[in-house]
Amino acid sequence: KVEGKVTFDGAPPPADGAVYFAPEKPAPGFKARPAFATFSKGDGTFVAGSVKTDDGLVPGTYRVTIECWKEQPGRDGTPGKSHIPEAYSPPELDVQPNADFIRYDVDIPR
Repeated sequence: KVEGKVTFDGAPPPADGAVYFAPEKPAPGFKARPAFATFSKGDGTFVAGSVKTDDGLVPGTYRVTIECWKEQPGRDGTPGKSHIPEAYSPPELDVQPNADFIRYDVDIPR
């Protein structure tokens, strides 16, 4: 189980958002499976899931992407405006095969 909290300079997120976990290298014997979680503007907490809500992540290394929009991207291809600085990149997440619980907190600079 992977859960955590997204904050912006220690404060709650300015809007609802999502955390995406893209598998880069699954652990031996495991198949790559992307996962995601949503968080709310109120407290920023999340629990990651993939096939089912809150089912966690398979062991391996993940590239993490976070979205928190001021203005959503348009369906016509117009870019959105993000609360997250363009240069910000959250740390990778490494899930070990024997891990029952992982805490993944992210504090995004403004």
